[in-house]
This record gives sequence, C-alpha cells and structure tokens, in this order.
Amino acid sequence: MITVKRAEYLSALTCAGVKEVRYYLNGIFFDPEGFVVGTNGHRLFCGRAITEGESAIVNVKAKPPTKFEQVRIDTVLKAATFLNNEGQTVMTSPVEVIDG
Repeated sequence: MITVKRAEYLSALTCAGVKEVRYYLNGIFFDPEGFVVGTNGHRLFCGRAITEGESAIVNVKAKPPTKFEQVRIDTVLKAATFLNNEGQTVMTSPVEVIDG
C-alpha cells in the first residue's frame, strides 16, 4: 500500500505526462525508499511518500476530488482511495499499474 499526501500527489500528477508515447511517463513513479516522482520528460517533481517497500509506476484513472488530504494506492487491488483529514473515504478510483 502506498500513501501520499495531497500536495505531493497533485504536484506529481501535474508533472506527469498525458497521452505520452513513452508509456512510463504517463504515470507517477513510487520508489521503495519513499520517493514519489512525476515527469513528462521536460519538467520533474520529486517528493516523499510512504511506499512500504513497493516500487511501481501507476496511473490513476480519475480526476482527483477537490477536497482530500491523502491518497492510498493499492497496486494489488488496483485502486486509489482518497481520504479526508478524518480518514474517511471521499472517493475511490481504478488504477492502472504501468510497471511494478
């Protein structure tokens, strides 16, 4: 399970590619050491996340909700759960695991 705070998720999402021929640039990379990286080949974001030793490139299929505090991404169930500041689920979205 990967946990990312709102600011890091939105920043990585902003820098990630959209409809990129190089498919691995269409997602957000999560490093086993706790880094989250988004790039489109021209701009780059690198932040921190709780990855629990997982390494994966994921593409969340839905636009994020306007109000959430963190995202929990399950690469096994292929789902992203957006949580508010009280830990309640705001939205759940399918996730495409590009590599991992």
